[in-house]
Amino acid sequence: EDGLLRLECDVALAALSVTPASDTTVGRMLIEQALGAATHAAAQIPQRASNHQRVGNALVAWARFDPGAKSAADLSHVDFARAERLAPVDAFILSDHATAELSLGRGDRALAPALKIVALYPEAASGHALEAAAWLAMKKPAEARAALLRARDARWDPEDASRRAAVEAMLAAPLAPVPQN
Repeated sequence: EDGLLRLECDVALAALSVTPASDTTVGRMLIEQALGAATHAAAQIPQRASNHQRVGNALVAWARFDPGAKSAADLSHVDFARAERLAPVDAFILSDHATAELSLGRGDRALAPALKIVALYPEAASGHALEAAAWLAMKKPAEARAALLRARDARWDPEDASRRAAVEAMLAAPLAPVPQN
């Protein structure tokens, strides 16, 4: 069952998130476990978007663990795109994609899935907040501030209290222009 493989991937990635960076042996083992489970799930049922989402998440974990693994980062974008083609209105997949790209420092690639969330769910704060993060990563403070204002005024889920507080704090502090290189 591919559901068990997705769960195995999720558990391995959760364990990786609490593994000390210095423990490279365990880190590599967890990445291999997550990626193996996810790719097996995607091979088993390739038309299930969440299987490709897990492959993308595992590839991002690999790229973050090993900065030299640029191909993993590039492949993650491909798997998230495949998941989005299969489930174009799944906000969880879009959110994972935007968050993954942001974690890799690729605000330009995070913007598209964030804007899709905004278009699908304009009343929800999460898409606007992801959009703001993408703009910030691209060193565009004016655009980020506009998205933060939309996030502040949008609907927040009760479990997002800390994110809402972060948006409020960012709006209270001036977004200094980022020096251009």
